[in-house]
Amino acid sequence: MNIGYDASGILGQGGIERYARELMRHVVQLDTKNTYVVLTRTRCISEIEALVAKGHNVDVRAGFYNDLMLGPQLSTITQQLQRRQWRRMMSDVDLVHLTNHWRWRPPMKRYVITAHDLFPLVMDDLSDAQFRPRFAGFIDALAPNAAMILTPSDYVAQTIADRYPKQASRIRTTPLAAGEAFKPTPATAELLARAGVAHDERYLLFVGRADDRKNIDRMMQAFLSISEAQRSGVRFVLALSGLREAIAAFKTRNATSLQNPAMRIIHDLTTADIAMLLTNAIGLAFATLAEGFGLPVLEAMQCGCPVLTSNTTSLPEVAGDAALLVDPYDVEAIRHAMLRMIEDEALCADLRTRGFERVKQFSWENTARLSIRAYEEAMV
Repeated sequence: MNIGYDASGILGQGGIERYARELMRHVVQLDTKNTYVVLTRTRCISEIEALVAKGHNVDVRAGFYNDLMLGPQLSTITQQLQRRQWRRMMSDVDLVHLTNHWRWRPPMKRYVITAHDLFPLVMDDLSDAQFRPRFAGFIDALAPNAAMILTPSDYVAQTIADRYPKQASRIRTTPLAAGEAFKPTPATAELLARAGVAHDERYLLFVGRADDRKNIDRMMQAFLSISEAQRSGVRFVLALSGLREAIAAFKTRNATSLQNPAMRIIHDLTTADIAMLLTNAIGLAFATLAEGFGLPVLEAMQCGCPVLTSNTTSLPEVAGDAALLVDPYDVEAIRHAMLRMIEDEALCADLRTRGFERVKQFSWENTARLSIRAYEEAMV
């Protein structure tokens, strides 16, 4: 069986991109029965080949058109050209796995889709009214006809089953994991200087995109409501990712709070940078409003970083009993949890130990095995 992947946009730092990379890397190592056709752009071929360790069961095909080939004003024409090219380059594929529900390609005979979340459809306070119909168009076109729907958590699986009850029997949870790069690693002086903290300063850390769902505003409010005496010189470092425009808008919107000398922002980070910042932090503050999985929780635990996260959506499912759980809408609850991390070294040591044990329950090998099983079910 030939199984196809779209690898034309998986080299970014977002959780969906990390998922696609780790999945492909482990699937091709574990499954020697099937052939994997990986489509990418010419300039990315060496990185993709290194990622999937090109061998007898991997066929990397380069030359896929860039999304901005004709510029943003002619994006509709570019998409039409991409779809024709996709059909031609994937004509011999039996099954396609669409790992990102945003990167829609014309399905072949059968396809599997990974649905990472449905927040634009099910959470009104996190949805842009103009953006929601576009998202609904993607999901409603793909999910009802998918041979299998993979989800990162049981929370997302249930959300999808509620929306598409006829597909409930074809939904499979394939939990994610922290990558091998996330391990206890002392931070370099250069990285700490970029983050605006001295080598002997303590800090709480947030890792993620600068968007409303990440609830950064409430976390900053909670942190800054702790008195300077109680904070004892602790900083709050925001390790932001995403579009530069979004980061710039976040800085403008929160200019007053960010002027406080206890606040720091750093971006343009590598995976190694994030692992170092997590290793050296007092704790990860990840009280987001909603997650389909919440990879930073496991990545922090694997680096030995205590975790504060939310008691909503998928996060309790991922964190188990190895994190402080709070209501993300309750600023006082977030404040209290942050203060406990700052003041209680015994608590942090216990969370660190629990985190190391918790993260052992997740692996990319397991994600790959469950996905391969889903491919086999999809072809029945």
